Amino acid sequence: MNIKIRPKKFAKTHWLKVLENLEASKKCFENEHYNASISRSYYAVYQTLATILIANGHFRETKRHLDVIYDFHKNYVTNEDKKDIYKIIPKEWKILSEVLKLKNYRHLADYESVEALEEESKYVLKRARTMIYIITHKFKKDNELEKNFKEIFQ
Repeated sequence: MNIKIRPKKFAKTHWLKVLENLEASKKCFENEHYNASISRSYYAVYQTLATILIANGHFRETKRHLDVIYDFHKNYVTNEDKKDIYKIIPKEWKILSEVLKLKNYRHLADYESVEALEEESKYVLKRARTMIYIITHKFKKDNELEKNFKEIFQ
């Protein structure tokens, strides 16, 4: 199987998508477009994971969101091997289960014939903002990885 890695130069583009999706989610929420807000919140988190994978040369071209989510977990969430400089996200943060939970909310909002409620949309937007903040700040503070993010997170 030929795996194609996305060039690091695309990380900035993906980060701009994070910011755009967060802003869109907020505006959708304010205008009571709760399904759209949930969808944009999830995509902001997804693009955050993609940005980090791209910036470190770990993003492989795929059409499946689960591949990106699992690749992020595999590459950056701690396990017993503390020697890997990329393993900086504590597994206690439960990033994998949190992202999958947001993905499920997005699936309901985009594909099911139910209307999202205000509290669900508010919860997803808040979780997305929190996750993006803690993930990006963890990478910005890590001295070994900081050079990969100087131009991206401005």
